[in-house]
Amino acid sequence: MSDPLLSQLAERLARPVEEGPRQRARLHLLDWLACIAGARQSEAGELGAVISHAGWERATYLGNVLGREDSSPIGGVRPGPVVWPAALSMGSAAMDARLDAAIRGYEAMIAVAASLDEYHSRHWNASATAGLFGACAAFGSLIGFAPVEYVNAMGNAGSVGGGLLQGLDGELLTRQWQVYHAVRTGRDAAMHVHYGATGPLDLLEGESGLFAAMTDRAQPLGETPGGWLIEQVLCLPADSDDEHGASREPASAAQSAKIEALASAGLLGPGEAERAVNIALHGNDGGELDALLNRWLGG
Repeated sequence: MSDPLLSQLAERLARPVEEGPRQRARLHLLDWLACIAGARQSEAGELGAVISHAGWERATYLGNVLGREDSSPIGGVRPGPVVWPAALSMGSAAMDARLDAAIRGYEAMIAVAASLDEYHSRHWNASATAGLFGACAAFGSLIGFAPVEYVNAMGNAGSVGGGLLQGLDGELLTRQWQVYHAVRTGRDAAMHVHYGATGPLDLLEGESGLFAAMTDRAQPLGETPGGWLIEQVLCLPADSDDEHGASREPASAAQSAKIEALASAGLLGPGEAERAVNIALHGNDGGELDALLNRWLGG
């Protein structure tokens, strides 16, 4: 009898992260910062500003406003807006720990999203459903989870999964609310397990589990054998939400140009885009990243 699917995923999450994937994660961090920079003057930004005093939490309302966030061809989700706030939500964490958390968050979110079928996509926002797993895995990585802790936490996070499509096609802020909910709930699930909570190991495939409730014919979990799923994620250009113009191999020059363009649109002051580039691509001080977000978002 094979191990529960969450146990299989947890073993992947517990692998050590190599330097190559960390460098890839830095490009996606810069991509996410570009989206935050460009959306900071939006209605969603105004709402985020009164929700929390923390930059990472205010940013949950901004990452998907422009529709320029990164996109996974595996599972059809856009991980950045959900995973990065969770990966940055421990102020004492070093930069490498945050990058590793994001890599693990992308892995969990995309893996689960890939298992969801067309029935799910007609009714549910996979970025919210699978996003719970991504945020949970990212924060669990920051805490230092072992595989069994990842399993329990993702089981509890997924037990309240969902995000209906109703309301996502207009000018409402429902899509941003669903990201906020995924980040907070996934993070809280990990925190509760850290203090002793337990969760269902067979949450995905169980008789009354997520697949039974939300899919007609679930698919295998997404994976890249020997690698990390973040390495398959596309980055969109600053001026288009069309994935045909996206890059599977994002480059620092392209991402730097993207944040320059979107920082200008977001009315950031001179030098802020360059500071973001230096912190994301070369920085080793997580506190500098926190300070940047707090300055941009008024935290």
